[in-house]
Amino acid sequence: MFSLRRPETLRKLSFRSLSNTAAATITVAQPVVDETIPTQKRATLATVVSPSASFVSKLSSTHFASFHNPPETETYKIKNEISHLIDTKKYDTLLRILIKWTSRKGETNWTETLTHNELTHILSKIISYQIGLITRAGTAKMVESSGIRTSSKLVHAHSVREKIRTVYANLLFTKAEGAHLYSKAHRSRLVTAFELSPNDYENLISMELNNGKLDLASKWFQRFEQQHPNGTHYKYMTSRLWLLKFQVYASASPALWKVESNDLYEVELNPRQSRLMSERGWLEIFNDFISNQAIASGNVHFVFDRQVLSAMLFSIAYSKNVEQLTKLIESNWGINSRGKMVAGFSKLDVGDPLYPDLNILKTIVVSMIFNKQYVSSMAYMNGFQEHYGIDLSKDNAKHFWDSIFRWCEIQTRFSEFRALQHFIQKTATTLLKPTDANEVALTLEEAQKSADFDYEGYLKFIGDLRNQRNKLIEELWKGYRECSPGFSARVYKTYLTLLSEDFDERRCYEYLSELALQYHLHDVSPNSFNRSMVNDRLTKISQLYERTMKLLIDAKGSNGDLGQIRAIISKWALNEGMRSKLDMWALSQEARFLQNANEKKTIMEQSEEEEDGFLGLMS
Repeated sequence: MFSLRRPETLRKLSFRSLSNTAAATITVAQPVVDETIPTQKRATLATVVSPSASFVSKLSSTHFASFHNPPETETYKIKNEISHLIDTKKYDTLLRILIKWTSRKGETNWTETLTHNELTHILSKIISYQIGLITRAGTAKMVESSGIRTSSKLVHAHSVREKIRTVYANLLFTKAEGAHLYSKAHRSRLVTAFELSPNDYENLISMELNNGKLDLASKWFQRFEQQHPNGTHYKYMTSRLWLLKFQVYASASPALWKVESNDLYEVELNPRQSRLMSERGWLEIFNDFISNQAIASGNVHFVFDRQVLSAMLFSIAYSKNVEQLTKLIESNWGINSRGKMVAGFSKLDVGDPLYPDLNILKTIVVSMIFNKQYVSSMAYMNGFQEHYGIDLSKDNAKHFWDSIFRWCEIQTRFSEFRALQHFIQKTATTLLKPTDANEVALTLEEAQKSADFDYEGYLKFIGDLRNQRNKLIEELWKGYRECSPGFSARVYKTYLTLLSEDFDERRCYEYLSELALQYHLHDVSPNSFNRSMVNDRLTKISQLYERTMKLLIDAKGSNGDLGQIRAIISKWALNEGMRSKLDMWALSQEARFLQNANEKKTIMEQSEEEEDGFLGLMS
């Protein structure tokens, strides 16, 4: 057990005093005009302002600093161009420039234009862009059926990653043109022309971590400690480096969580691209944090905020310590596993650094779902909404729903074959088929030959698993639609998976209607200036819609309702292009549909003949 000390509220160190200068009143004397003098000169604009202009010209330019425009140097112009490239998200162009500037063969050296901090900041923007490419490629892979676009997106993401590595290799190994960042020849070199700053380490660790390269991310932590030996590296540990340390060593990043095969599902999930041999327990990293983070921050007590607490919760969740997880949630926010506020708990003020936000709720719910605590996860959702007013309908809530649906779909998966083996073992069914001691592999037909096989119990077991999965995702789908945080490909794809597993025509039409609404909400003219902003989303919606239409057509064809297919395509296709594609697909499946219909007809005829024969014997 351990308790968390709440950080002291920061005192305001200074107050701004404002004083208003009284405006002086000016009395303007009216000139006497002698109308008898025709040659009198009238006042012009130039003569009126000339005294003021004369006065202003005598003032130093510093009196008008906000209006003073310095001469535009070449460096100033280049920096403006770089800023424009960042604003317009032309990161590939920017990356090509940086490779040239950091290369020995380049005509221009980056130091002539940028400071170290500016270069690091630019690279952080490019790294965020590369991480976004990886994320979008993953979403495309989830939605697409062919995988062609996904492959091209991944190739681009990997290309950008290699170019970022090239920039850092150029910076570190100036005398070895073209050296790879991770070449063995330079692995032990600490003295380089370019000394990495803490922000550079943040860049490199974050990039490798988000690309699933945990071993490489840990290498940069090791180099960081070697660069600042004998524990002096703690002086340079930023808050972000501490968070990254939790994510790298203590599995505080759910995007990289491994899901092992279990009694009900044999497929493993492992998004990591490399093995990390030096994983540590969350408590070890936490003790390291509370002992040393004050060295860099200068605080007497360690500072605890939502980000650190979120990282801790994820780490504890991955270690499957549900008891510690619930205690930590209750001690900080007063909400128990039933979603109720604990009696006597003093609720946090809104301005408190630990006041829960959407990200904290996402952390809690994902952590519970990962540990198959489905009832508690829903209770926490309701409890934090009720007691802390967390809004799940905002645009930024889309990531919350993405994560919840993802882990619900993963953790409730099961295969009937694996479930059968589990049921046989749990019920100690006598096996008629010889098997290995460590493996039971029976089909349902084989299991039914055993006299003590509980067939009805097995059907109930499978029904309960399916019902749990369906109810949980259905409940989330209902909540998502009520909140309407915006379109999420992950959410819609998860519900489509549910439909494909347990098809229901009414739910299928409702789902198509929801997708059609999203399509028309995002559809804009091809000539519109913001078409590129919605193009990717429209593609995902169209792909999901087309797959759902194929699911519906397949259900109709399998049931022998071939005559309804053309009418469904004509009415429900989103556009002519989709209508044409679906017509062609339905035509290609027609032989299969007819074969299924003939087989069903034959089975029905045989059943009728057997029934007639039985009745004949009885008469």
